[in-house]
Amino acid sequence: NERVFGIGPGKDVTGFNTASGAKEKTIEAGADATAAALSKDGQRLAVGAADGSIRVYTTADAKLVGSLAAGAPVVALQFQPTNTVLVSLVKDKDNTATAWNVGFQPGQPLPPEFGRKMQSYPNAAGAAGLAFNAEGQFY
Repeated sequence: NERVFGIGPGKDVTGFNTASGAKEKTIEAGADATAAALSKDGQRLAVGAADGSIRVYTTADAKLVGSLAAGAPVVALQFQPTNTVLVSLVKDKDNTATAWNVGFQPGQPLPPEFGRKMQSYPNAAGAAGLAFNAEGQFY
C-alpha cells in the first residue's frame, strides 16, 4: 500500500493512498506542521513543526513513537536510507542541521538512545534542504 503525506495548513498531516487518491488518515502534529519525511521502508513518518518540535509516528497505525526538541522552527527533515537517523534543518541563527538517533523496531519498546542528538552542522550561510546519497552519507 503506497502512501503520500501532505502537511498543513495548520496542525494536520494527511496520508493519501497513491493508487486510489483516497484519504487514509490524518495525524495531528501538535503545532503548525512545517516539514515531513517518510522513511525509505514507509513505516515511519517524521513531522516537524513551527514550535521546534519533531514527532515520529508509525505509518501503519499513526501512533506517536516519540518526540524530539529541535529548538527552533523546523524547515526540512530527511531520513537516512537505513531509517535509523533523521536529520532536521531548523530556522535558527545558524540554520542548524542536526542528526538524531531515531532507530527503533515498530511494536517494541524504544531503545534508550532514541531521540539523542548525534551531531549538529551549523550553516550560517543558509540551507534550503537536506539529502543523503545512496550509501547513507549526509550532504
